[in-house]
Amino acid sequence: RESLAEAALRMGLRYQAADPSLAHEDFEGSHLFTQGRNRQFTNVLRGRLAGKTEIILFDYDYTTGSGKNKSTYRQTVAAFHIPSLGLPGFELRPENLFHKIGSLFGYQDMDFAAHPAFSRSYLLRGKDDPAIRGLFNPLVLNHFELHPGWFVEGGGDWLTVYRHGRRVAPDELRTFLDEACTTRAAFSNR
Repeated sequence: RESLAEAALRMGLRYQAADPSLAHEDFEGSHLFTQGRNRQFTNVLRGRLAGKTEIILFDYDYTTGSGKNKSTYRQTVAAFHIPSLGLPGFELRPENLFHKIGSLFGYQDMDFAAHPAFSRSYLLRGKDDPAIRGLFNPLVLNHFELHPGWFVEGGGDWLTVYRHGRRVAPDELRTFLDEACTTRAAFSNR
């Protein structure tokens, strides 16, 4: 906790060991925050970037299954509150074999013919296909082709960025924040 508090101070953010109020935050139906049970928001860092965009960095844990099949997932999440973007609800994640098989049976995945590398690497889905395709312009698609492995969810005023199952150490938080901010900036350039 001391290392996290020091990292927060260096980044100009405030640190809290836990923040139960995040469980009630409206992340616009984010897929991540509906998974499993025993959901916990810990190691919360809050503040504003350049005095403008509200940022919340936190560790998010949840558990699925039971008994021998019980798994706990832990990841560090960057959540950006950006009312000016008015994001359509979407979920972006690295595509795996199960997604590719599922697409044969109608599992939604938006592909972009002009960006086959993106379409091979990522699963993109959401309810408003035209709005999502408008958001994922060539600059955004290029960004993800050059920066693989990110999970990004958006909706309304919130954009969340993380790497599933990866918790970031205090000495790596600055790098994680910088990378998350680069991803956030890609959506501002549309």
